[in-house]
Amino acid sequence: MMLSDGFIFHGFQGSNDGTLNETHRIIVSSTKSVEEHTLEAIVLFNQGADKVEIKGTGFEVNKAVDIYNSIVDRLGKGVELEGVETGSEVKDKRRLSFILIKLRRVY
Repeated sequence: MMLSDGFIFHGFQGSNDGTLNETHRIIVSSTKSVEEHTLEAIVLFNQGADKVEIKGTGFEVNKAVDIYNSIVDRLGKGVELEGVETGSEVKDKRRLSFILIKLRRVY
């Protein structure tokens, strides 16, 4: 499912030449475990993605941080924290906090 800002929900987007140079966003959901989200990010990196963003909103903010810690535990110095954004957004007439963790693969 395509999001309005050009990112793919729970998947990845590659260019026509087979490369995965775009930023890939993982939206943290309550239905998947930390391990499933971690595996999704590692698979994206293994398939050639250079950047992955992990976004958690509301109660999923803590899970997003757990996913980041799990990725760093598994990949070590193979991944680098590029930045963290926090804020709030309105969904269904409610204001929810969010965290956006930006990771970059290191060669």
